[in-house]
Amino acid sequence: MIGTDITLEVRQQASRDGRVTLIGRREAFASCTKPVILMIHGALRDVTPLLPWLSLLEPDFDVVFVELPGHGRASPLYPVSIENFAANIGDALTQMLEHRRIIVVGESLGGLVALALGTGSLPMVRGIVAADPPLTMGKLWHVTSAVQNHIASAKDRFWTEFAFNIFGVEGDQLDPDDRIYYPLFDHLSVPTYLLTGDLPLFPVRSLAGVPCVIDAVDWRTILRHPCKFVRLERINECGHLLLVGAKDRCLTLIRQLAGEVLGNDVPPQ
Repeated sequence: MIGTDITLEVRQQASRDGRVTLIGRREAFASCTKPVILMIHGALRDVTPLLPWLSLLEPDFDVVFVELPGHGRASPLYPVSIENFAANIGDALTQMLEHRRIIVVGESLGGLVALALGTGSLPMVRGIVAADPPLTMGKLWHVTSAVQNHIASAKDRFWTEFAFNIFGVEGDQLDPDDRIYYPLFDHLSVPTYLLTGDLPLFPVRSLAGVPCVIDAVDWRTILRHPCKFVRLERINECGHLLLVGAKDRCLTLIRQLAGEVLGNDVPPQ
């Protein structure tokens, strides 16, 4: 159980490389016809900032949270990569939620994992909402600094591999071979909303908020990509943490996508 006002179960589900941590109310894991919103947090975080989505999405949806490997209560999984995290999460979904209809909502790095779950290999995954996922890592000056600070204090194998494999960060250096995640769009086969805000990444500066990681180059690249499943949405007056700072607009878009892929099973808001 976690939380003081919300009673949630933490379930550790066996997967190909270890165990995946899923968190939700007991009834969310029961066999029923209600659609599931699967929420995946970002790097260096846990599910806590996303817990308010329970009250926003219930009772129309069951809400299940994934804790990324090595984060929060979740054990590390190796090898460390977006694709392998998604493969292990897919194992857990197949065993625990196989007969449900799922929309995956991911913030930041969780958005990349969400995109990797949208290949069509998991029939239960019907749609994806990726909130400001980092599509190329080398330019992310604020993220690089946060990752460097974290691995300097953590000093263990998982975080060292996490920083290098996913972000290209090695100690206080960046790998010249940038980590680029545009190829995730090559394999998408379910309707996908790609969200960003309007707080620009550059110039480098001190900010009260967190700037968006999708910039104009990313935006143009996705617009030119032949993938027919992606819809781009820019949310005004918000930075990177859209699921925290723009809940109302994100809720409208999540419900809109749910209506598209689930039809009459989603009541009007």
